[in-house]
Amino acid sequence: MNPQRGEYKFNVEGVGDVILRLNMGSLAEIEAALGCKTVGEMVVRIGNLGVKDVLDILRPLVEAGDNEGLPPLEDWPPVFGEYTVAIGECFFASGFLRRPKEESAGPNSEGQ
Repeated sequence: MNPQRGEYKFNVEGVGDVILRLNMGSLAEIEAALGCKTVGEMVVRIGNLGVKDVLDILRPLVEAGDNEGLPPLEDWPPVFGEYTVAIGECFFASGFLRRPKEESAGPNSEGQ
């Protein structure tokens, strides 16, 4: 697993370890699957996903991750939240999306 290559590894119960990889090929497939014409459209669309959208995004990321022996995505457990987190982490690892800057700690923060 190599974060510099846009890879993110996570475990799906009953499936095993899965490596997601965002590269130009998977990005183009995601753009087409979501029906987007621009990267900006895609970024907005990723912020509002349905179940089919998650499958449409996971499929090319899983394929690009060179995973072998995994069951079809449609047979994976319905842990929607875990998948959306993994998708986000993959996009962050690749540098395609940047994490929001954390607000500076105020006087009421823990440890102050």
